[in-house]
Amino acid sequence: MNTQVPTSLPRPSLRLGGTLTRLTVGGAAYYALELACRGYSHWSMALCGGLCLDAIYRMNRRLKNKNICLRAAAGSGIITAVELACGCIVNLSLRLKVWDYSHLPYNFLGQICLPFSLLWMGLCIPVCAVCSFVQREPRPKIGDTATRTDRLPTENEKC
Repeated sequence: MNTQVPTSLPRPSLRLGGTLTRLTVGGAAYYALELACRGYSHWSMALCGGLCLDAIYRMNRRLKNKNICLRAAAGSGIITAVELACGCIVNLSLRLKVWDYSHLPYNFLGQICLPFSLLWMGLCIPVCAVCSFVQREPRPKIGDTATRTDRLPTENEKC
């Protein structure tokens, strides 16, 4: 029997705890960004921010070998889609008037617009970089023989 204890366990990537962390961090970060830029925000923006960060994290994992600009464009698409869905519910259906892009060029229903989609793309570059950093595989330490925990011990390793 192998009595060595692994020095590091593989990190689960998409467990519920990780998802709740991403939802919380994304929601708090976007809410804080709105407070800093506009001076106010709405609870629905925290929800959107959390959903966006979780979706971007998952997209970044799937496209990990692609160019950062492509991942940022995909992230911008995610944010714009979530913003449209949230805007249709919060602004158009519930009439809460959280935001209105109707005065901006290339807007759709006053809920999304090209200038903000481009802004989201710029914001996604550092977000994707941070997601890649968090998703990186832990490297084994030099001399660490207990890096593989998913195999049975060989005859030489048995007691």
